[in-house]
Amino acid sequence: MKACKIYKTKENYKIITLYKTDTGTYVSDTPIFIISISDDTEELGKRVAESLAASKLISYPKENISKKVLKEMKESSFKKLYSNSISCGLFLDKEKLEVIPYKCIDPEKGLDEDSERIQYFDYGKIDEIELGGIISKILNESIFL
Repeated sequence: MKACKIYKTKENYKIITLYKTDTGTYVSDTPIFIISISDDTEELGKRVAESLAASKLISYPKENISKKVLKEMKESSFKKLYSNSISCGLFLDKEKLEVIPYKCIDPEKGLDEDSERIQYFDYGKIDEIELGGIISKILNESIFL
């Protein structure tokens, strides 16, 4: 399964590639894309597609890469990112794309799935413009930012 997470702040979209590990968990790593929220939906869709294409199965990393990921995202902590953004995760299994919106109820505990708003799409039938539009719409519907 391929995956990425998108965080929308007041100024940017931050797209982080997720890698499924041999233990079944996901870890964040590069490539990481930061684009302006004023960019068009095609640019957002293009970068998300690149992130999904880079995602793959890996061995669980021996070192903690959180500091590297935060530096690439230009963030000081995940708690701050969770508090100052809205987000969703994209999980691609063959051609089935699952989009899971997240909400931050308590930054100390991380993110919670907004299970009532999960959506599914046929990835093979959408282009980059539609993909960007889907993500933009889901993140703009959030009441948490």
